[in-house]
Amino acid sequence: MRAAFVSPAWPAATYPNGIVSYIANLRPALADLDVQSVVAAGRVADDSQSDSVADVRDHLSRNVFERLFDRLSRDHHGVGEIRRARGIVRAIRALETASDISARHIDVVEIEESFGLCRHVEAFGDWPTVVRLHGPWFLNGPALGVPRDAEFDRRVRDEGEALAHAHFVSAPSLDVLERTRTFYDLSLEDAVVIPNACPAVPVTSRWRQENADPDRVLFVGRFDLHKGGDIVIDAIARVLRSRPNTRLWFAGPDKGIPNGDRGSLDAPSYLARAIPDPRLRERVELLGPCDSQHLDRMRREAALTLVASRYENFPMTVLEALAYGSPLVATNVGGIAEIVRNGENGWLVPGDDLNALADGILQGLSSADEAQRISVNAAEDTLKRYSPGKVATQTRSFYTHLLG
Repeated sequence: MRAAFVSPAWPAATYPNGIVSYIANLRPALADLDVQSVVAAGRVADDSQSDSVADVRDHLSRNVFERLFDRLSRDHHGVGEIRRARGIVRAIRALETASDISARHIDVVEIEESFGLCRHVEAFGDWPTVVRLHGPWFLNGPALGVPRDAEFDRRVRDEGEALAHAHFVSAPSLDVLERTRTFYDLSLEDAVVIPNACPAVPVTSRWRQENADPDRVLFVGRFDLHKGGDIVIDAIARVLRSRPNTRLWFAGPDKGIPNGDRGSLDAPSYLARAIPDPRLRERVELLGPCDSQHLDRMRREAALTLVASRYENFPMTVLEALAYGSPLVATNVGGIAEIVRNGENGWLVPGDDLNALADGILQGLSSADEAQRISVNAAEDTLKRYSPGKVATQTRSFYTHLLG
């Protein structure tokens, strides 16, 4: 069997993104089950070009008929999506021809629901297409604080229409599947829940209490409303009042948060407002985007890892922290509760509640024995439920069923 994955970028080491990580974790395990795969990515790092990876941007050229169609349709809002879908289809067809592992026809294509692109890809291509519910806009848009204007409504509508026409749907969490069914009033009877796969972390690379800084906290995520970067800074400000030796690594891009009529507020400005004392503010390090090796090291060296999102489907940040055995405090939103069992493999706190998050941080930093127990449970439980081999087996079974 041969599958094609449509990814926003490639590889995971260069582009830290949940979808990219999901595909990267899954592909080797699928190969072990004789399911070969290729990747059509929205952008590809120069050193990652190969016979099994194609950059969609290289396949966006238009012939005279397409240019005429685009000109006649220029007032239609879906023209951009149609162009991208054509590029994706061309990239996959090029991979069918170029890749040694794809000497035969691609059997199935898997693509996220974003912008309703999946509908056009299925129409232009000749492959069975699986729509993967990575982050429907009706959920992610509000979590990001995006205004609900005509553009917002159009994207939500396009994704809903694509899902209504989709033959095959999979979802990482039951939460996102049920919310999608309810929001769009779709039965999606044949949809399945297949979790994302965690990274394979050797025992020797896992978190160990004796190697961790007892005052260090790690947050991996964007500074924006969706990931709760503002809540993290506010919670740390409160923690510093009673535990001034606490230090925070804030690892992730600065996307800013809305600042009323004044545009947006970036992370340094927000930090200065939340922690006016420069001596305490120095204890928060805004690192910006970090590569995977840097993140892996920080997960082992921090006493505690935070996830403060206002909504999540089945986040790789949670899976990666647990796979490393990093003691985790996470918000109880979306599909996180399907992964984290409060007091067993991590701590759950209410979403969008800085006081609850601050209390969770203080509890995690002051409970060394409990942190050690949770660390062991987290690594073992994650490997048992979400190992690449287990998820690949479920994925292959689903593909086999739909092809049959």
